[in-house]
Amino acid sequence: MRHFFLYIIKKEFAEHYYQREVKIFQLFQEYQWTSHQHPSFKQLEKQVHYVTKKIPFHYVDLFLESYLSHRSDYQHVTPIHTIQLKNYQGSASLVLKERLIELVSTGNIDAEIIFFEALRKINSHFFAMDFANERFGWLHPIKDRNFVKNSGK
Repeated sequence: MRHFFLYIIKKEFAEHYYQREVKIFQLFQEYQWTSHQHPSFKQLEKQVHYVTKKIPFHYVDLFLESYLSHRSDYQHVTPIHTIQLKNYQGSASLVLKERLIELVSTGNIDAEIIFFEALRKINSHFFAMDFANERFGWLHPIKDRNFVKNSGK
């Protein structure tokens, strides 16, 4: 199973941290793993809100429905979008939230790639992170980059 957290990074930060994406990943990793009761949580939350944009919830919801509605393996009940590939080869569920999108996938990566392709058409600054596997990257490459790359660990 793969579990991705996707945020829209503000353009100025996306450009500033080009080829230094590990810094963005480290900020979000610390934010993800810090308890809400920890004294540093509020500061981390402020930093995350400062570098990210809110998800345009209704626009993304309608876009995904329109973009994927022709697929027989696609289901949608706001805020959840799901693709279940034939013969259970893979699946992905995307959940829209105010500041992030969560995507959980199993099996082969085709279902998650379908969602990544759709999201990159919405905004060129989506940044995806899989904390468990320490993988991260831009959905829309800023110069020939992969969807999600390994951090090298």
